[in-house]
Amino acid sequence: MLNETYMKEPNDRPLRSDRRGAADSPELLVLAVSMGGDKLAVCTYSTPDGEIVHRFVSYFDVLLRSTMNAVSHRPFRAVRADYMEPETFANCDRHGYNVYLHVGWAARNRRFVTGADGTPRAVIRRTRVNDSEPSSPVLDADLAAEIDTLYERAGLYAWRETSAAVRRWNESLVAEAVMRALSCMETDEGGDYDQIAMFDPESGRWHFVTR
Repeated sequence: MLNETYMKEPNDRPLRSDRRGAADSPELLVLAVSMGGDKLAVCTYSTPDGEIVHRFVSYFDVLLRSTMNAVSHRPFRAVRADYMEPETFANCDRHGYNVYLHVGWAARNRRFVTGADGTPRAVIRRTRVNDSEPSSPVLDADLAAEIDTLYERAGLYAWRETSAAVRRWNESLVAEAVMRALSCMETDEGGDYDQIAMFDPESGRWHFVTR
């Protein structure tokens, strides 16, 4: 279930840096809803760790998730995670903080596994940050390389360039690609998954790799 966390509109906020971040780290995004004025509602999910924010590496995955959720008449938007205060991502336990990264979609036999809400489940990579304060949203070099390897296994060697290109598409092209992706998603209810699916908006095809 989605919840709302109110944030100041980040358009004029300077970019944040992180001593742990890799210079070539992919841009991280979060899903948010404009509440009018200078307010944003950042979408969170209820977990045993508390309310957590999924971070996305793929702009197109943000578009897919926002279309699937569609919980209000307000338009969803992708917001750069590095515009947010680190406390946005705090889900602390006694050892540090957990980072939840959306890396793809759960599938089994090329069919998408749905969650309790009936929408396709995300594959989430959880990693630890053993700091005394929340991490700023930059991937370290090892995790960035892990994400690149996952996409390369699917044959998507230029996935970062594709994600950047989609942000420059007009609304008609974006809507067409999103509808294409959703129309090709055959689903199975619940259960485990053995594949991770990623969509290539340029070719209009889903790619599946083993878990």
